[in-house]
Amino acid sequence: YSLSGIYMNMTQKCNLSCPYCFAATRQEHGAMQLSTDEYIGIINQAMLINKDLSVICTGGEPLLSPSTVPVAKYAKKYGLFTKILTNATLINEQNVEQLVESFDEFKISIDGSNATKHDYYRGSGSYDKTIHAIELLKKYKKQVTIAMVVTKENISDIDAMCKNWGSMLTLQPLFPLGRGKNKEEELALTGREYFNALA
Repeated sequence: YSLSGIYMNMTQKCNLSCPYCFAATRQEHGAMQLSTDEYIGIINQAMLINKDLSVICTGGEPLLSPSTVPVAKYAKKYGLFTKILTNATLINEQNVEQLVESFDEFKISIDGSNATKHDYYRGSGSYDKTIHAIELLKKYKKQVTIAMVVTKENISDIDAMCKNWGSMLTLQPLFPLGRGKNKEEELALTGREYFNALA
């Protein structure tokens, strides 16, 4: 086996405050952040193992980090596949060209088929900003994947999400970490419930 990809936590900060965020513990503990040069150093070390890597930028919200775009551009300079996990609310007309040059794929969080359902989790106005970002990315024919956190509250919305996004949609369970630990009893599905949701 060889190293196929590296996940890079670009920042603990986030512009949203989702009630089940598994990364919230990192934010609360204020883990020390790496510099741009340190991230690049990690990529260089990883390329010694495999020169055909994927570099995935995550967070927090990675678009809040000034290192994210330079790190992605560095990876692309060496022909690596770059991907960002984002809520997409910070993607706009001013930065979209820079972002599509930096990333091959955008994995975007959407937890409901309309603004009412999505904003229940991610805050008022977030759905419209995210949809606008996706429309911008489509103009550049970028690869977009939709990530839906499935909970007891939105499990009935999966069919509508499938109709909205088709093969772009991916599902993931609520992880009982960070704020998610406090919401496990209220929102988390059992293994059987999650299996049935996927079926």
